Amino acid sequence: MLPDSTGRGVGSSAVVTALFFALAIASYANLILSRFPTYIIIAVASTLRGVGYACSTAELRHPSRQLHIAFQTLESMGYGASIEVLFKTMGDWLKTPHNPRPPHPKLLEWLCHLLMVVTITLSIILSPIGFTMLYDTDNKEANFHGRKIDMTVFWGRLAVLIVWTILVTLICAYSFKGYHKDRKKPHHEDATGTFQRPSAKDILHANCWQRVDTRLLIFVILLCTLLQDIASCFYVVVLYHKNWEEDIYFMLGVILPQLLEAALLNIPGLLPRLASSSSSDKEFPNDEESPGNNNMDSPSGEEVKGEEPVSQSMACSPAT
Repeated sequence: MLPDSTGRGVGSSAVVTALFFALAIASYANLILSRFPTYIIIAVASTLRGVGYACSTAELRHPSRQLHIAFQTLESMGYGASIEVLFKTMGDWLKTPHNPRPPHPKLLEWLCHLLMVVTITLSIILSPIGFTMLYDTDNKEANFHGRKIDMTVFWGRLAVLIVWTILVTLICAYSFKGYHKDRKKPHHEDATGTFQRPSAKDILHANCWQRVDTRLLIFVILLCTLLQDIASCFYVVVLYHKNWEEDIYFMLGVILPQLLEAALLNIPGLLPRLASSSSSDKEFPNDEESPGNNNMDSPSGEEVKGEEPVSQSMACSPAT
């Protein structure tokens, strides 16, 4: 089947290409500065979409089936990878100590991995097969099966995101409930020992996020999820209404949410703190493994390991 590029412009595709490559560069820079591995996934997702829209720009100037298949495939794989970032970040967040912890954290972490596997299967395995069968041949039977595979990919990702949205909403509600309850307690401190709020001018400074409770930052995942929901719903709409694939609608419904999500996760210092990778969180990755009687809190707030309390008999014995 011949690809239909009606309603798409070379200029808009070139601008989107430049924006995704800029976000990829920002992700690689964050990776180098913070050494936080999740930035690799963001960088790869932005690079795939950047190359994909570069192929789209070339295909609009020089129509080619291979370029159109490359565009559709790389764009789908990049979009799937951008969803994987949310699963990975939530999985990291669930592994770290929170008080109170969400109910059944191991089950929630397992669900994150399950949704990750489903998304990888849809975006990285099935979508290249579907687009190739749909556009690389004029065989009607192959086109029919390719269309079915594409519909499975788009509807499957939407179903994954619906389940994910419900899950993240419940976790956010539970986390905010615990945070609000703790705020009412006198002298309460969060994991970093403070409730200071960052000022607007410091919001882009990496260290400011260390002063924010991670139970509030979990709402960043919810916001990113809602942005992905918008894009996924629009993908499904385009399956049945090709007129919505015109630039003005496609840019607002698909491109803008993805750019906002990538830009949000590229704010310096936000993602490591969101995954609770600060020094105070990494010390005890699980509540069950936190030592009990062998650790004491020093007056400065630092934990002193391996020190045993002085016995009362020694403390009360007179000096000789």
